[in-house]
Amino acid sequence: MPKHCNTGPPRLNNLMPVSQKGTALTGRLLVRFLVLGCSGAIATTPASAASDPGGGVPPAEAPAEASAETPVDSTTPTFENADALLRALEHADTGLKTLLARINYFKTFAIQSDTQERRGTLYFEAESSPDGKTPPRRRFAVTFDELIVGDRSEKSTLHYAFDGEWVVEKTPDDHQFTKRQVVPPGETFDPLKIGEGPFPVPIGQKRAEILSRFEATLPPPAEGLENPNYVMFVEFNALVELLLKPKPGTPEADSFEEVRIWYQPTGHMLPLIAKTITPAGDESLVILTDPVVNKPIDESVFSTELPPADENWHVHISEYRRPVPG
Repeated sequence: MPKHCNTGPPRLNNLMPVSQKGTALTGRLLVRFLVLGCSGAIATTPASAASDPGGGVPPAEAPAEASAETPVDSTTPTFENADALLRALEHADTGLKTLLARINYFKTFAIQSDTQERRGTLYFEAESSPDGKTPPRRRFAVTFDELIVGDRSEKSTLHYAFDGEWVVEKTPDDHQFTKRQVVPPGETFDPLKIGEGPFPVPIGQKRAEILSRFEATLPPPAEGLENPNYVMFVEFNALVELLLKPKPGTPEADSFEEVRIWYQPTGHMLPLIAKTITPAGDESLVILTDPVVNKPIDESVFSTELPPADENWHVHISEYRRPVPG
């Protein structure tokens, strides 16, 4: 029988395990990456790779040129300052209905001095409201299929899905299914909003909201990246870097020392790289490759339905409960 628990309104980023050695590695960076960043042009791979989002060489090992058809030309726009970039990002997601991309998620722990990596596929969908007045419903899912710890690589499936109201975490290897209601019925929630979701992938974020919580600047394009392959990737695609530092006293100041996001400078201005550093010194890095936009995505990847009873899953359900005013 499913186990039901009434809980308060947790932030979505608190629903994702930051690390479980050898198994789960997903955490705050992923959804935040989606929340902060999807507003830009897409650096696509050659047709053969783009048609097979599950393929490709991990970005740490591949030359930067492998991630784009052609380098950005001289007509690429430049941004005078962070404010100009944020204004452009506000509307860059117009017409962006779906996004599918390969994802590499790295987590480095300051105390243990070790790095874990998960590789998989990210799915995103924005569904416009019928009246056109309310915010679009945003759904996302991530399926990780490989875990790398040190020199050891293993197949390890971990799936997250958010349908606009419920978030589900599934680990098929041990038949664990956890479902949490993070949005009150009838209300909307942006899983990509910085500080709310598990990964920093901001798409269509409002300039005023970001500036109310962060100091924003435009550093040199490859600042904060040590791996030369990533530096080449940034330079070849003319990515624009946005540096966000939480303002004192904000909730984000408890979670981050800084957030860095690298956007494509044109089109939907997709965030292809995002990096966060916590006050404890832990670092997270998300890299999206082989992005494909506005192609149909199988509905099943966003499903938060309970698994069949005869499959013997361990099911845990937490329903939403409004906090009692203090």
